[in-house]
Amino acid sequence: MANNKKQTRGFVKTGLYISLVLLVAAVIFFILRQNKVSTACLIAAAVLCVIFLILLLLGRKKPTEEKAEPKPAPAEEPAPAEEEEQATPEEDEEAEMEEDEAEEAADEPATGEGMGLRESLNIASHAHRAEKMSKAYISGYLRSVYGEKIELNERGNATATGLPLADTHYVTAKGGKKVCFVYVYETDGATMLLLKTKDALGKEMTKEHHSVRRSAFPKAKDAWYSVVVDDSLSNEQVEDMIDRTIALYTGEPIPKKVPVEAIGLKETLEIAAHAHRIEELTKPSIAHYLKKVYPTVVETNEREHFTKTGLPLADTHYVTAKDGKQLCFVYVYETAGALMLILKTKDTLGREMMNLHHSVRRSAFPKAKDAWYSVVVDDSLTNGQVEEMLDRTIALYTGGPIPQKTKHIVAPVHTVSHVTLAEAEAIVSDEQAEEAIEEDATATEHSGKKGIVNVDTLSNSFDEGDVVTIAKLKEKDLIPSNVGQVKLLARGTLNKVLHVELQDFSLEAVKMVIATGGTVKRV
Repeated sequence: MANNKKQTRGFVKTGLYISLVLLVAAVIFFILRQNKVSTACLIAAAVLCVIFLILLLLGRKKPTEEKAEPKPAPAEEPAPAEEEEQATPEEDEEAEMEEDEAEEAADEPATGEGMGLRESLNIASHAHRAEKMSKAYISGYLRSVYGEKIELNERGNATATGLPLADTHYVTAKGGKKVCFVYVYETDGATMLLLKTKDALGKEMTKEHHSVRRSAFPKAKDAWYSVVVDDSLSNEQVEDMIDRTIALYTGEPIPKKVPVEAIGLKETLEIAAHAHRIEELTKPSIAHYLKKVYPTVVETNEREHFTKTGLPLADTHYVTAKDGKQLCFVYVYETAGALMLILKTKDTLGREMMNLHHSVRRSAFPKAKDAWYSVVVDDSLTNGQVEEMLDRTIALYTGGPIPQKTKHIVAPVHTVSHVTLAEAEAIVSDEQAEEAIEEDATATEHSGKKGIVNVDTLSNSFDEGDVVTIAKLKEKDLIPSNVGQVKLLARGTLNKVLHVELQDFSLEAVKMVIATGGTVKRV
């Protein structure tokens, strides 16, 4: 209805503007001609202007009159008590339509009570929370505590038009109906929940936490309350509000949460040894990532896989904390099945990682004041997720942001004794080849003639384990004496390990060298 009125007023304004233009034109025409035709045009244009002006004035006056004399609203019959505790599927469907397709309407409170959706999201986006609680965390919590009792609807953060999009989770109420009890939005500042509850519980939560407010969206029979998950709320307090809302609809008691049981080192290593991972990660891969991304913040300590007595031996890496102290933040073990990390973190972050990834558990080793969590790097974890856990743990102690990265964890290359170019292309990815090229920090610009040498020439002229340099190429008469810089190109086959230290390489040549276990360094 409101849209129709706006369209009508727009039409009247446009008509008035056009009629004024016609009136001006008619006046000019009358001055020039001063005949019956010009007189008629002038009168017609003037009448048209008067008509549109009257319509415009009436359109402005009508809403004022309607506002001055509101019609009394018909009294609603009280709904049965059982109906008050449940929302109909139609109400839930209508609420979702308002969120996805008519976002603007959410900011117009129907009852004069509550805060609009846009305002709540704006507060959340400017809020602050050191430990982020994500949509994935909420889903993980509901999945782990309630299982099949909750129906999860996990969605992206925004629609194609850029409007915010929430996860919407459902509970089966005691009457057997499905009820959407929470909307979960994710912003740059803090996560924001909309909880569907009763005013009694909602008002109770607003007294307990200043970040809880009555919400005008969605428009429904039951009350909705917005919860901005900022630094004033702990994860446990958010979980408690979710639990109490679910209990309100199910009529069941809040489930007792079993304390997180710590798992021993031997048991964790046994799990890792029997785990499975297609994309292998190694201790050197983790160390290489930390060196590249945190050269001044992290000190790596790389060690063998086992002691002389056969006991497992981990790499132990250290971070410089914000108080200037060095602390060991991760143990990295390598097994026959999958890599295993033990991360030193806080219980808040550790529990969040547990909710997100089933392969994360509380660790009984080492015994320390801070919590330690074990991470079995199996097929359920991507390299990016492993990176994220390392990054967040480091940020926890340094107090700094997670760095913008160009270097990532790269899986190791499985080497062979003999390789052709086609075989090397199949074994080694571009990313692995680029990551394998070491840069000499002391290298300077090279002058002199440019030369080339092929991989098969090196294979025929050098022995297993040799270091290939420009000086040795000249000694063997493989390049002219006046050449000052050499580029290695791919050709033929390579059947030995070589350590190549030259000025430039083709990516294909790098793949051949590292596929046989060699190294490449730009000098």
